[in-house]
Amino acid sequence: VSVLGSANYISLPLDPGDDIAARELGKPIIDQELKAGDLLYIPRGFLYAAGNVASALSSSSSSSSSPSSSLHYILSTNQHNTWADYLSVLLSKAVDMAMISDIRYRYTLPRSFTNYMGLMHATDQPDEYRLNFTKKALDLIERMVRKGYIPLDQAADQFALDHMTYRIRPFLSKYQRMRSVHHLPRRFRRIPSASASASASAKNFKEKRSKMLAITTKTKIKLIGSDVARLTLEDNNVYRVTHCMSNTRSALGNESDYLEFDLSYGEALNVLIEGYPSWVTVSDLPNLSPDKQVQFATALFDAGLLMKK
Repeated sequence: VSVLGSANYISLPLDPGDDIAARELGKPIIDQELKAGDLLYIPRGFLYAAGNVASALSSSSSSSSSPSSSLHYILSTNQHNTWADYLSVLLSKAVDMAMISDIRYRYTLPRSFTNYMGLMHATDQPDEYRLNFTKKALDLIERMVRKGYIPLDQAADQFALDHMTYRIRPFLSKYQRMRSVHHLPRRFRRIPSASASASASAKNFKEKRSKMLAITTKTKIKLIGSDVARLTLEDNNVYRVTHCMSNTRSALGNESDYLEFDLSYGEALNVLIEGYPSWVTVSDLPNLSPDKQVQFATALFDAGLLMKK
């Protein structure tokens, strides 16, 4: 979206990448000047370049040319959000699953298979060794699908977690802020460290904070948004709730914050996730004692994941 001035946009049918010399680009498909208020849609897979347009400035006494300034916004959607991106995660996990589950994937490769496989051995009349190797490889790929070595959900979780690291927390409405930890003064949003909790000021701090939080078994809670967190089961048999509520622009790409709960909290987590956007009373969280219900809700509220009323 062009906001100020004008600029030339050249669209080229190449994948985005590092700086490319002009001589490598060939003839542009489009050479278009955008003026303030104009909008240009560039499909995925096209490379574009923008440059200021020289504007002629004239007056009654003199005339000169100088480059004009321009300002434009670039709105990018669905980056790294294609079937190919998902399948690259899925196939890697599929191979891992097949190796663990099926001894056939752990057999040693044919001795000296590089003597008949590879570009230098690709011909229109392949020999018996090459044909057998190709058949075996394709059979193993087909077997992955036939035997169900395709962890679709695990790949989706990994895909979502990868994207979570590049998200900033969503914009919160006034209603969401007032019913969550995000309405508190910043100094009250974090629990003081154990080393500082012994001081009188720290005790006073915790008392004030507890009054502001005030979560009991009668409190109603719900997630602050449907896509702010991701639930996964880790290898050490704990549930991990990874979220973007503490992500910042300066730390995009870093690992997102997470909370971990043992398996006894599984049904409570499921009630909150599946129940969204309905409110859930803390006392209705299943398979937890009243103390654990409050501790569980407080931990999620402290992380900025819950609203309460």
